[in-house]
Amino acid sequence: MELVYETQAAAALLTMPRKDARALRDKLEAFAADPHAPHPWAKSFGKGTGRVRHGDWRALYRIDGAAITVVVVRIANRKDAYR
Repeated sequence: MELVYETQAAAALLTMPRKDARALRDKLEAFAADPHAPHPWAKSFGKGTGRVRHGDWRALYRIDGAAITVVVVRIANRKDAYR
């Protein structure tokens, strides 16, 4: 599947520490390659939504089956990610 970042998520990647951004991007790419495989750092919330975690950072995603894409909706610190 293709990996797409919404504007807010892309901006958050630029503001977070470079090491964490690179690791989170790597996890998101691995997840997008096979979103239905078991990933210990990913959790599905159902209905095509879920999160990928790295340290204190969370990336919230939705899977768009029609367009065959994984859309990263939001990236934030864990204390702010679900608000």
